[in-house]
Amino acid sequence: MPAEWVGGNFRQLNLLPGAQFGVAYGVNNNGVVVGYTQGAGQIATEWTNGIPTPLVGLSGAFANNAFSVNDKGNVVGYSYAGQEVWASEWTNGSVVNLGGLPGSQGSEAFDINSNDDIVGYSVFGNKNVATEWSGGTVINLGMLSGAVQSEAYGINNRGDIVGISEFVLNENGNTFERARPTVWLNGVPFNLILPPGAFEAFANDINDNGQIVGTGIAAGSQILEWNSGIVRELNNPFGNQNLPFYESANAINELGQVVGTAVPEASSSLMALLGFCTFTIFRRHLVGSVENFK
Repeated sequence: MPAEWVGGNFRQLNLLPGAQFGVAYGVNNNGVVVGYTQGAGQIATEWTNGIPTPLVGLSGAFANNAFSVNDKGNVVGYSYAGQEVWASEWTNGSVVNLGGLPGSQGSEAFDINSNDDIVGYSVFGNKNVATEWSGGTVINLGMLSGAVQSEAYGINNRGDIVGISEFVLNENGNTFERARPTVWLNGVPFNLILPPGAFEAFANDINDNGQIVGTGIAAGSQILEWNSGIVRELNNPFGNQNLPFYESANAINELGQVVGTAVPEASSSLMALLGFCTFTIFRRHLVGSVENFK
């Protein structure tokens, strides 16, 4: 169920009429929350003071989703119509198709900053290319040298962007796709180093101080932070247990507070006790979903 935490207090967010569940992905400094609710279809949803409002998708869309909202109340996500998914922006309740790079067959938008700069990716067949929408211009962010595709997940108010560049590697006769964490500074992609033992990683968010958070994949997964070119693994919230974990850092605010996901892959009884939680934070508000395993 969609939920938010304000000042440490938990509040479940209401669903749209007829919906069975929902997920909250983003929140601004005014407490406006965005995500989706699921009933007969998937509907992008905005919550103000806990009250849900549907965000109508592009014409013909049967599913849409909202990922981020800035302090002006502008919302970004996607609308899915037919076989195409297009990055969408909602302003004062009206939706606009952001389009994509020339020749693309679809796009998605994941984040928007206070300057209305938006990041995500454009789709070219089975290849994605990191994309920025800024001042009415669609910008190809490119990727690290040798990569086959890229995606942008977060942008700060300075215009610094983070995401991934993906490489195809051949290891012992087997072909693998590996993600490398990437930061775009002034439009130029730079590689972020991997922590010891990790074979891929994802950079999910960046604050105005240049601190970056994300996920590393090794034997399990790792909560990572990059700061001044140095990568470190953040503490495991469940302690030093001999269990595989799914962990991810999804967002960081200007105070350096980090939130994400931490789920031990343990017995079903432990999972039922702990539940499965995904969180997103922007400064003082924490939002996400809480689902217990049955």
